[in-house]
Amino acid sequence: MPAHIAPWLAEALRQEREKKGWSQADLARHSIVDPSHLSDLEAGRRTPQVATMEKLTAALGIRISALFGEAERLMDEAQTIERERSQ
Repeated sequence: MPAHIAPWLAEALRQEREKKGWSQADLARHSIVDPSHLSDLEAGRRTPQVATMEKLTAALGIRISALFGEAERLMDEAQTIERERSQ
């Protein structure tokens, strides 16, 4: 996974979790992912493995591709704002 998308993937994951009204502990329990690992993922301190993303997205009821799509959207939006500020 390209390193530049990792923080946006973390943000997309957090947003999806919050849409369900879940805490990190809730998502960790539903996905069988260690809570500290999930915390590190959302904080951008770790880059997720595909197997972990499969567990998390299955628990959230979304496709991995949807999560990556949202991450790309967030990244593009931030880049657009940055370009507008620099003009």
